[in-house]
Amino acid sequence: MTPDEIRKLAPGPELDRVVGETLFACEPGPLARLQRYSTTWAGLGLVVEEMRRRSFAFGCQEHEACWRATFEHLTDGLPDGRAAGTRAPTLFEAVCRAALLALAAQKGQQP
Repeated sequence: MTPDEIRKLAPGPELDRVVGETLFACEPGPLARLQRYSTTWAGLGLVVEEMRRRSFAFGCQEHEACWRATFEHLTDGLPDGRAAGTRAPTLFEAVCRAALLALAAQKGQQP
């Protein structure tokens, strides 16, 4: 999935499916069984925890009814310059997209 496609994912089942498949290796299946990563605090926590497990530092900031979330890769506990972030109306949405963009950047796609 390209960075532009990631930015266009709608919060809810569409974004949750991609996050589940990309971060947690969930098998495609009925949407009702998906974790709600892009709309709940519990889902947000799972995404941040998984990205930290993959050696990414997390940051977020709220400004004028918009949230910015960023994940920066760490090497030996220090930032190595590989970071990706995005803005969205909700923190949940911003975190999910930023995680996907950070993983895409690791694969050589520009965030």
